[in-house]
Amino acid sequence: MKLKDYKLLCTKDTCDIYDLGNGIILKRFKNIDKKTLDIYEQKVSLALHSLNKEKYQNIPNLNTPIDIYKEENNFQGYYQRKVEGIDFISYLKINKDLDPNTRFQKVCNYIIKKEEIIKPANSLGICFPDGLSGNFLYNENNNIVNVNAIDYEGLQIENLTTLEFSDLIYNIHNRIIFTPKYVNKGLINYNTDIFSLGIEFLYFSTKINPLTKVRTLEDLKNYLDYLNFPNHELRKKLELLYQKDENNEYFKEALEDFKNTYTLTYNKDKQKVFKKR
Repeated sequence: MKLKDYKLLCTKDTCDIYDLGNGIILKRFKNIDKKTLDIYEQKVSLALHSLNKEKYQNIPNLNTPIDIYKEENNFQGYYQRKVEGIDFISYLKINKDLDPNTRFQKVCNYIIKKEEIIKPANSLGICFPDGLSGNFLYNENNNIVNVNAIDYEGLQIENLTTLEFSDLIYNIHNRIIFTPKYVNKGLINYNTDIFSLGIEFLYFSTKINPLTKVRTLEDLKNYLDYLNFPNHELRKKLELLYQKDENNEYFKEALEDFKNTYTLTYNKDKQKVFKKR
């Protein structure tokens, strides 16, 4: 069968995604220069190497390639297992009428599941330069939450990167992210992935983009005070994001405790604030 005979699941500027049946999809690249395609091919080849296959199995829900796709003997994409879900921003838009605390609880569950992918990946030298919600699929079924990372070619694997960075995190106003703590010779590190998790947590919970208000640690403290954010272990970890000389710390344990201890609600002025249960 030819590609046109398969169901086109998604089309973007740089790729088309086809459903081949039997739980397999094809990501076919287009409008991409040869240099970038060569880097993609190197990354896919790494995933298919027997030693890496075994290592990647220790990263839950990192959806890696299962084979290379070629046209006229040239790399043009890869095959991948199909996973169900929706990007989390789209999920929140569809469920825009959620009350603040229900939304907050769902955001916490999403961030926790993302960290369960990102932390073990970081330990293997894998980072997520464009690691925001569009490259993760969220699925909720009978209150069981599942998250899958799907943007394999966009990953930074050891020294292999393609400079595909999130516009939200990497912008001229967010100066902290361009300091040596986060970026060195064009390569990011685990601090950057934790920064992205922290910004997503605040943004998705409150609907206020902290990067429009926060430039410095003092700005962040004022922003958290505005939300009545308590002096909890989670706050200390969030404040680390803007500490230039201290490494960030993963959120999972502190976030699990925080979501069981506090709610997000409205105060008398209709402002969203955190409040102890």
